[in-house]
Amino acid sequence: MDKKFFTNIGIAPRFFESRIKDRLYGKPEDFIVEEIFRKKTMKIVLASGSPRRKELLQKLFPEFIIDPANADEISELNGKRIEDVVQQNALMKAQAIQTKHPDSLIIGADTVVYFENRLIGKPKNTLDAQQMLVHFSGKWHSVFTGIALINTRTHQQTINFEESKVKFKTLTPQQIEEYIATGEPNDMAGAYKSQGKGACLIEKIEGSRTNIIGLPMEKLIQELEKIGITTRKQVSFPSSEKKPF
Repeated sequence: MDKKFFTNIGIAPRFFESRIKDRLYGKPEDFIVEEIFRKKTMKIVLASGSPRRKELLQKLFPEFIIDPANADEISELNGKRIEDVVQQNALMKAQAIQTKHPDSLIIGADTVVYFENRLIGKPKNTLDAQQMLVHFSGKWHSVFTGIALINTRTHQQTINFEESKVKFKTLTPQQIEEYIATGEPNDMAGAYKSQGKGACLIEKIEGSRTNIIGLPMEKLIQELEKIGITTRKQVSFPSSEKKPF
């Protein structure tokens, strides 16, 4: 951990990791799937190689297959609604691998950052990351995730999306420079990691916190119920909490 970075941003580093994990991920017992579903030997397949989605999904399904999909994703709006784009991308990812996994539940997801009517991807370089963070400083932006579920046993499928809103603190050039120096923005859409050191840049979050990570667990459980898969417990995430970290 970069102690200088945390000191300047205003959070004690020794409390950072445990606090963020508790607030973002919740407790493991909040995600227990009905035992009857496991006994039916249906495989769960995540059509993504994201380690963040993997960690979240493990709270719900202790065992599942990871099979990253190779789909031709939509990367420009071109007059389409952002919610339609993320849902279509998620469905294409799930469909891309469905023939490989009979008798399975396939989960596809697509997460994008949306700011001033355009999609924000991963920064191309350090300068690009700096410009993104300067634009976000003191302002709100949205994070959208599309979810697609395909039950290859019953041929049921469902799609939906989640939107979360994020407001950044007003950042100084020094804070932006120090955050970029951590290397964290390099492979992140929007050039920040909400569950990492980038949480220190955030003033407020409205909506699902797990959505910002890449897999909105509340919405996922709702979609599972639509195709007959229920959980024993309700999710206890602070989904609409407006307090800063």
